[in-house]
Amino acid sequence: MKIETLLLREQQVSPLKEVLAIALGDIYLIFKELMEIITDENFGLDPKWNYYKDGNAWLCKVCYKKKTIFWLSVWDKFFKTTFYFTKKNS
Repeated sequence: MKIETLLLREQQVSPLKEVLAIALGDIYLIFKELMEIITDENFGLDPKWNYYKDGNAWLCKVCYKKKTIFWLSVWDKFFKTTFYFTKKNS
């Protein structure tokens, strides 16, 4: 069983392009394409990286206006997107 490792855990190391490229390796191009698509005028989403002390890691909160659409976390050679739905959304 492979253990998944959450990356971007150092608060003083911002998730700049170079840091993300190293962390994601070969799939950085997929991540980059995702960011280009979601920030395009067709979707107009706004990704914002923040360091969250409760999880001790950098997470990307992707919003449309003030509404959170999904969260993105970086793991060893992959990334995860997490969506939360409320009863109001279903």
